[in-house]
Amino acid sequence: MMPLIEVTAPAVAALQAVCAGGSQGLRVTATREGCSGVRYGLARDDVVHDGDVIQDVGELRFILDGGCLRFLEGARIDFVGEGDVPGFAIDNPRLAASCSLPKAFRRGCQGCGS
Repeated sequence: MMPLIEVTAPAVAALQAVCAGGSQGLRVTATREGCSGVRYGLARDDVVHDGDVIQDVGELRFILDGGCLRFLEGARIDFVGEGDVPGFAIDNPRLAASCSLPKAFRRGCQGCGS
């Protein structure tokens, strides 16, 4: 089976350090956020629910939440060590943010949250 998500080498190294001596399971989630697009989540978890998809990368086990696979397919997890606050970044070039407002009303829009 072809992988649903891509995990970069820097992300794998950083996640292995974070998970050392503990859970090797990582749940990846995604929720739709109105016109602002999709919010991704990454948390330690070993519980696999019906419909979840498992993707092993090295010693790490990614548990892809079955309820949001359409947003996760094609996503990329990276570790960004630049700047003052290094951390993980998840994006999906396959999905484009969309907004139903006419262009004239979008100016200054902070997202509708629906």
